[in-house]
Amino acid sequence: MRKLLPLLFFIAVALQITACSQKGNEADKTQQSGRSSSSFTLVGLDGKNTNLDEFKGKVVLLEFFATWCYPCEIAVADLQRIYNKYKDKGFTVVAISEDEGSGAAVAVKKFVNNLRISYPVFIDDGKGSAARHYGIFGLPTSFIIDRDGRVVAKHSGLSPDMMNEMSREIETLLKKPL
Repeated sequence: MRKLLPLLFFIAVALQITACSQKGNEADKTQQSGRSSSSFTLVGLDGKNTNLDEFKGKVVLLEFFATWCYPCEIAVADLQRIYNKYKDKGFTVVAISEDEGSGAAVAVKKFVNNLRISYPVFIDDGKGSAARHYGIFGLPTSFIIDRDGRVVAKHSGLSPDMMNEMSREIETLLKKPL
């Protein structure tokens, strides 16, 4: 039985990672590319409503996550580094939590505080409107949005070089004239 416990633990972790970081295929990526980021209401951790139109004019890395998603937690450090590197150059990270229920706001605030997240964090409307609009099937999922509000790239799950790839995409968009 003692030899079986580490194996069961490994399987449980692998299932958790697979469950919330399902990879998108190339067709899924191209389907989203060029699409308008559209406007819908998001609730900030301060309780105020906002929408993505408020970020037009900036390059945005839109991150869908959940507090219970371990790969999402792993991604935070890299997202924070990207945010810190480009935030003064017309860029922002906008994170949208897919946590639901009456305890969602408390869970997200605790997540943000524990991980020292300084980029804007919002909670989807409880019906998953933002997630449905973007066709989210797994977490984490990130979109790179240009200054005009158009989706130019989608990244699903985690990969070893994903943050470098997103940095290159962001830098390319930031170099484009306004």
